[in-house]
Amino acid sequence: MSFILSGAGGSNSQVQYNSGGSLAGSANFTWSNLTRVLSIGSDTVVGSLRLRDIEAPGTTSAATAGALTIAGGSNSNVIGTGGSITVAGGFGFAQGGNVNILCGGNDAQTAVTSIFLRDENSANIAEFKGNNGTRQVGMFGVTPITRPTTAAAAATFIAGAGVAVQDVSTFDGYTIAQLVRAMRSFGWLT
Repeated sequence: MSFILSGAGGSNSQVQYNSGGSLAGSANFTWSNLTRVLSIGSDTVVGSLRLRDIEAPGTTSAATAGALTIAGGSNSNVIGTGGSITVAGGFGFAQGGNVNILCGGNDAQTAVTSIFLRDENSANIAEFKGNNGTRQVGMFGVTPITRPTTAAAAATFIAGAGVAVQDVSTFDGYTIAQLVRAMRSFGWLT
């Protein structure tokens, strides 16, 4: 036995599917031909997935490329936990798969691209910047820099007493004890 489906189901932009032998559509599964966005779920539904194409439609001139947005579901109406996003490398007997997060490239390989880790207010927690092989890192909104070396400018030193470094001496206003505590709190030292 087979069904012959005819006639549009659902409203404009809703993806067609077989619902008991009839064409149907859902406001939670839509396609926009204008923006080329496939949406599963909506802003008012817990759990959503939006997929965009990789370049602006019908153009080869300077334009903004399409974006890929994967958002965990929100739960703002009742007390509860919002949806999480889990990215996991594949498991293997000898070696597991990697999780790679890459900056977008460009043909000239000259533009600066960044990977941002941001909080709910879009404030930078960490920024990892790449520019033609140059790697820079900045934490908590500080401008990213390359890895410091001994050639970098020294911190301001203020001796607590005399000219020798003592426990009350400071570097840019911080004592050595404060620096060690901060590095341990961040997990940079055990």
